[in-house]
Amino acid sequence: MDSEYDFQDARLNKAYKQVLEKLDQAGRSKLRAEERAWIGHREAHCKADPDGGQAAELLSYDCSVHETAKQAAHLENLLRGEGVKR
Repeated sequence: MDSEYDFQDARLNKAYKQVLEKLDQAGRSKLRAEERAWIGHREAHCKADPDGGQAAELLSYDCSVHETAKQAAHLENLLRGEGVKR
């Protein structure tokens, strides 16, 4: 799981930086705010049940991997012209 999370996180960071480079100042500010909100969403959505034991921890980690992959795909779609002005 660690290697998959690292892969998805690197994918997300690469796409985020590429999208950021294509935006004007207002667009950059908006993207940064959206990413902060997304991080808050991921943390809340994937929070482990404190009484769930090891299974809850694994589910939480899997959720984080999945949510990170979804966000990376979203940013990559922006790069393909689905929302980023070039």
